[in-house]
Amino acid sequence: MAYRAKTAFAVGVKGSGSRVIGEGDVLSDDDPVVKKHKKDVALLEPLDDHFRSVEEATATPGVKRDLGVAIPPSEKTKNKGKK
Repeated sequence: MAYRAKTAFAVGVKGSGSRVIGEGDVLSDDDPVVKKHKKDVALLEPLDDHFRSVEEATATPGVKRDLGVAIPPSEKTKNKGKK
């Protein structure tokens, strides 16, 4: 499960000084900040189980991505071969 920061806050992290968490930051369940503060409802709120913290930005191997729009060639491609 993931958690979202309800407000910005700073915490001391053992061995690495302090850490600033911004409002809206998403933290995984295994994050040391979550482990220490997940019951503090003023700081963190649990996200739904179906929430995915990683967005798939690339197509799977062998599959082309459908961008839904035509991408114009870059200026470098347009002028290729012209001197």
